[in-house]
Amino acid sequence: MSLAHELTIDNRAALAPPASSSQVATVQFKNHMPHDQFQEFVKKQLIKLFFAKEIISIVRLAPFIARLFLLNLDPLRELLLPTYRQPNHQPTDPVALFRSLLLMTMVKETSITKWVERLKDNKVYAILSGFEPGDLPGVGTFYDFLDRLVFADREEKRRQRNRRKKFRRKPAKRLKKNEKLPPKHPDIVNKIVKRILKNRHQAPYLGKYDILYQFFIYCIVQHSAQLGLLGDLQDLIVSGDGTHVRTGASSYGRKVCACPKFIIRDGKKVFNQCGCARKFSDFHAAWGWDSYREQYIFGYAFYELTAAASPFDLPIFFLQAQAQRHDSVLAPIAFDLTRKRLGEQYHLTKFLADSAHDNLATYKLLHEFSCEPFIPLNEKNKGHLSEGKLAPVHKNPTRLAALARHL
Repeated sequence: MSLAHELTIDNRAALAPPASSSQVATVQFKNHMPHDQFQEFVKKQLIKLFFAKEIISIVRLAPFIARLFLLNLDPLRELLLPTYRQPNHQPTDPVALFRSLLLMTMVKETSITKWVERLKDNKVYAILSGFEPGDLPGVGTFYDFLDRLVFADREEKRRQRNRRKKFRRKPAKRLKKNEKLPPKHPDIVNKIVKRILKNRHQAPYLGKYDILYQFFIYCIVQHSAQLGLLGDLQDLIVSGDGTHVRTGASSYGRKVCACPKFIIRDGKKVFNQCGCARKFSDFHAAWGWDSYREQYIFGYAFYELTAAASPFDLPIFFLQAQAQRHDSVLAPIAFDLTRKRLGEQYHLTKFLADSAHDNLATYKLLHEFSCEPFIPLNEKNKGHLSEGKLAPVHKNPTRLAALARHL
């Protein structure tokens, strides 16, 4: 289930309860190093490689060395401690595993199995992860760590693997340039906004992704704010937009029915395109139209809020949803969760977005929280106002023009 869908339903499943202090105190991680010790470890090991005449690997990976050397991931260890309940063996330090996965992403490796092999072949990769070159974790250790990040239950994962759904071909209809797929349910944005306003004082529910979001907010966003990279926190200008991310899984799935693989049609042997349900390695991936690339993408929609006043366009929140989700559907959810997660020390005062966000429900939401919209008009939207006039909070021409068209 995608995160955006989880956030719009009732919280029916509680997260795993935290471990007691006695349980947490007994956990001794293998390769455990605070950040200052990790920096000393990296300097010491790289000096050894330098005198061993392996300077080429060091120079080639210099940008990654600088990033990981400065990135302090110690708070992540505290967040993950409750997921280690009386382990039967000494677990590998979660910070080292997470750092290794970050490096894996930086070097554009997509297979954990291949990554473990690269750790063995390249000592610099192992050192930057925080591992001794001769003492590396196995493939299963990485997958177990990923399960802890999202509170994954093994029985639930087994049931997920056995789920089936019908095969759907890539849609044949192509949209025009910069045109996006409209929401499947026309009134869905209004319903979402009403629910958000009704539960405005309710604590944010982030489901199984709670640890990831805590890490992102407390270790990245807050640190960026302390460095002054986000602009004025009491006058925070945010920009919202969506994109699409391909999944590594196949869109064809795997046939598990008893239907013959091939049939004879018009005297020719052809593949049997039966309508039976299939197994998919990425069950929730779907087809969605990417208006920027002007093509269909099999994967997910990714919606991001960035600090627009920052010269670096740094992200402050993000959402993953099914690929066919419209930006106007994800924007209210992202705005509400950002407001609740960041807290009172952050005040979102201006919201920048494209014409896909031009709808009355979004204006109402922003109005309730004194946030000024800067959204170009979508000429396709007409006659949506049915609840009377909505007075603008600030005398902004863009906002007034948007509201005037609806009045």
